[in-house]
Amino acid sequence: MAPAHPRENKRGEITGYQVKRRLGGGRGVVVLLNANYTEAGWPRRLAAMTECVQVSTATETREQAVALAAGAVEQRLAAGAQVVGPVVSVFWHLGEQGTGEEWQLLLKTTKDRYPELESYLLDKHPWDSPEVCAVPIVLGADRCVQWVQASVEPA
Repeated sequence: MAPAHPRENKRGEITGYQVKRRLGGGRGVVVLLNANYTEAGWPRRLAAMTECVQVSTATETREQAVALAAGAVEQRLAAGAQVVGPVVSVFWHLGEQGTGEEWQLLLKTTKDRYPELESYLLDKHPWDSPEVCAVPIVLGADRCVQWVQASVEPA
């Protein structure tokens, strides 16, 4: 990480840090990034994660994935969903390695609504033991994050 230099306002208060980076593998132009950085040199927005998560699962058919997505969005457990596929999966199942064609389902929700979304997916999923995983959305456009939060508020 490039060294961070304090940036002060007119009153002498530190408001962030500036980072100098060289383009072209250490040669060439020096770029001064004037965004708000932490003392460690990371962009300030990376210092705080959003309250949103992206949840993933997979189904055997497109129709199954769309049905799960529609129910989750209708019940405001997810703000939105994308169905991607088909994708090829390589996995261990019942002690054997396998491959298969699946449809991936990605849903956006909040950490607070995740337990209800997980319960819904496990209950409605056609498989006995489906993969249901959530990863934090570390960064996101403010309007997008606000949309996710507002969309999953219980009615």
